[in-house]
Amino acid sequence: MTDTTAKDAVAEIQAIVTAANDALTYLSSTVQNETDTNTLSETDQLAAYAAAGVTGVTADNLLAVNAQLRLETTTDNKDSVGELQSLVTAANSALAYVVSDIAPLTTTDSMDATTQLAAYEKAGVQSVTEANLLAVNAQVRSAQADAKDSVSDLQTLVTAA
Repeated sequence: MTDTTAKDAVAEIQAIVTAANDALTYLSSTVQNETDTNTLSETDQLAAYAAAGVTGVTADNLLAVNAQLRLETTTDNKDSVGELQSLVTAANSALAYVVSDIAPLTTTDSMDATTQLAAYEKAGVQSVTEANLLAVNAQVRSAQADAKDSVSDLQTLVTAA
């Protein structure tokens, strides 16, 4: 890693820029593919976001941020820190949306299953299917507030469904 305190020459500044660009590329090429923390550890994934200068990525929203990065298929929309920062906001919104708008649904009458499944996907939650959707919603609905405020919490509820 480049020493960010050594920036009094063009070559040193260029090394910092190169490291930041490499970090952005690594997020789009490697980290975005992570749907869990088994292959690439949580610590390594969080460090990759930090190395790119992206803030607000935590253990609670990491997989939702990865999902947002993965779902954005236009490379030009995720090649700057500002754009990635917007994806962090979108990930947080996706998590909140699942808890506040999707989980209360007890049928697919007012919102079809495809839309509900897409909401879980945007929040980084895996293995929600049309077959278990309403059971997952019921699990999320019945969970205490502090037991459904992270992707990991929601994933546990999917398993319980």
